[in-house]
Amino acid sequence: MIFKKLALLAALTLAALPVSAGDPPPRADEERAPARDEIPEILDYYMLSHLQERLGLTDAHNAKVVPLVMQYQKDLRGCRKGKMKSVTALKKLLKSGTATESQLVEHLNALRAIEAEDRAKLKKDLEAIDGELTIVQQAKFRVLEHEVERKFFQLMRDAMGPGARARREAGMADKPHPKPDEPSVSSKP
Repeated sequence: MIFKKLALLAALTLAALPVSAGDPPPRADEERAPARDEIPEILDYYMLSHLQERLGLTDAHNAKVVPLVMQYQKDLRGCRKGKMKSVTALKKLLKSGTATESQLVEHLNALRAIEAEDRAKLKKDLEAIDGELTIVQQAKFRVLEHEVERKFFQLMRDAMGPGARARREAGMADKPHPKPDEPSVSSKP
């Protein structure tokens, strides 16, 4: 019951968040897309508001599972952020046109290490959650987790605004692709 009250409080808090001065107010007939920094709170709220009911948890059992799920959500966000940062550095190196194979190997090895650490961390989190759930509850949790993942991508798309895909495609279309006989990466160490 306490978690339902917390979820309601989170929803009311999110609804009261101010829009920055530079943003035009949403029209009455459309909803404001969430800001990127609001998305984790929205996903946490969604997860908390559905967890107990969907998994059929008692209040006492829910109190044990919620901290594990929140840790998993936090680690998942951290993993996304770390990978994004690493891939952005790799993209910047490639874009510079001066990337050597040894630099790329170094960046790729760092990225692989991050990915391996992330997999281990998330596996540990999921094992802790699974340790508190029955097989049926584990299955229901995976379905709920998938819904949250879909919501994440939907909210990110909404946060980028209308036309984001067209802008991305236009930005990529402006850059010529390297010809097969013109290497874009130097083979110097």
